[in-house]
Amino acid sequence: MTVSYQYDVASSSTGGFFRLLWRWRGSIWKLLYKELILFIALYMLIALSYDYLMSDYYKRYFERIVIFCSGFVEIIPLSFILGFYVSFTATRWWQQYMAIPWPDKLMNIIALYVPGSDETSRILRRTLMRYLNLTLVLVLRSISIPVKRRFPTKDHLIEAGFMTKPELEMYSSVPSHEFNTFWIPCTWFVNLLREAKSECRITDSGGLKLIMEEFNDFRSKCGLLWSYDWVSIPLVYTQVVTLSTQAFFLASLLGRQHIHPATGDKILVHQYGEYYFPIFTLLQFILYMGLLKLGEQLINPFGDDDEDFELNWIIDRHVKVSFLGVDILNADPPPLMKDQYFDEMDIKLPYTEAAVAHKVKTYRGSVAAYNVPTEKHALVIPEFDDEQSNGSDDDNSTVHSSQQHSHKSSVWTVFHKKQPKLNESQSIPSLDSETMVESGLNPLWQGSLGSVDTQQTDMTTVTTGYGTDRSSQGIRGPYEVPKAKEFAVTIPTARFASETTGAHSPSITSLDVPLLNRQTLSYGATPLRKDSGAHKPSISSVTGIPGLSPLPFGGGTGELSLIGKVFV
Repeated sequence: MTVSYQYDVASSSTGGFFRLLWRWRGSIWKLLYKELILFIALYMLIALSYDYLMSDYYKRYFERIVIFCSGFVEIIPLSFILGFYVSFTATRWWQQYMAIPWPDKLMNIIALYVPGSDETSRILRRTLMRYLNLTLVLVLRSISIPVKRRFPTKDHLIEAGFMTKPELEMYSSVPSHEFNTFWIPCTWFVNLLREAKSECRITDSGGLKLIMEEFNDFRSKCGLLWSYDWVSIPLVYTQVVTLSTQAFFLASLLGRQHIHPATGDKILVHQYGEYYFPIFTLLQFILYMGLLKLGEQLINPFGDDDEDFELNWIIDRHVKVSFLGVDILNADPPPLMKDQYFDEMDIKLPYTEAAVAHKVKTYRGSVAAYNVPTEKHALVIPEFDDEQSNGSDDDNSTVHSSQQHSHKSSVWTVFHKKQPKLNESQSIPSLDSETMVESGLNPLWQGSLGSVDTQQTDMTTVTTGYGTDRSSQGIRGPYEVPKAKEFAVTIPTARFASETTGAHSPSITSLDVPLLNRQTLSYGATPLRKDSGAHKPSISSVTGIPGLSPLPFGGGTGELSLIGKVFV
């Protein structure tokens, strides 16, 4: 089981981490003490041999070897190699722990959607959870020595209550020479769930869907555990890291020795030489070799190391919790009662004397204490001067002008004359038909015949209808355009309609029509006005406007119905 020291570092204190150095279980001393003793012994033996056993002739050769090994030590990028390797193994170690499936979510869903307190329902729920735990145990027997030691044969699974003899016979009948068969209990789970659905023991299809989703997640994690055991970190990578570390310290045994060349010898004394007890070399040994041992320990967390996962405890916990959740505790809940603060609005929760000293104030926000001066509390409406606009306003004006140019080039302009003006005191909501005529505005044709289908869209009234059921309306309000001076009417939908039954009613997709006093609507030389049946004007072609077709009139009296919105 991993070594937990969370309590010792719950609060930062002087020497808090330093006290952890003297722990033994899971410590670097437990991992390295054998290699450390061997390294010290070899280093001291070489140092003593140089001083007391070697002749001057062999000392000169030894000194050259020391200089060579000292240079070799400096060219090995051991810190980079070990750091990357340990980071990779530590990430993989945590991912393997997260791959261990937990049955708690599935247990709660089964308890909810597989109801019943009779013996059959209890057996059904317990069997479903037993199949889940059996799948996990079969996977762990394949990848973990402690679990294999606990269940060396499948007969031990029967003895432990994970399987029955008929189930073992069915399990053994499946060929397993070319693949692992830990997933067989999963098929039993699905078959049993299908029978429960057919027998109406599971009545909610949504609940059945939730059970299968959580079951598939459990099954996927079991397969992921097996895959982690199957696909290891590339062997070459582990070998490179091991060889680099071992070569580094083998060279350090000689390259860190203290030498004293004879007088006149041209050999330069290296700067790392230490006497019989290499203090700083030992510190380097502990750091680098400790990282190598850490990677060795984390690469397979399913063994017996101190930092390996306690899988046997996990198995025990899963089985006990599963049976409790779907059977023993799947009964009537405690009686409903009012809680202690049922009628209180401002709840004050108690603290003990030991905890009240650590209660912190409520965080209100970083500017909660900032006060705006009282004389600055008045609300004002900012004014913007277009003539002194900044660069961003110029950009907006450019965009607006571009939009206006695009609009003008895409509509059918009937009039090109100057638009009339109103007094500055007038506004659109105050204009009726008489006022519009007096002000120089044509109220257009207004009528009310038959049924009207009117839809308000972006301040645009769209009127549909034809024949005797046709009805159109002119400018309708209210339009919030105060003190408007020049106006136009944009008609997204216009219809030539005949009051004669069965007449053809062609439509215009868009028109831009100025409001001029008592003007005849015209396009080029062709009038578009109220006329007798003998005069049937038509438009032979319209150019420059996508979507418009020739607009012939039907028989009888033709009228132009213009409906739209007002803009400045």
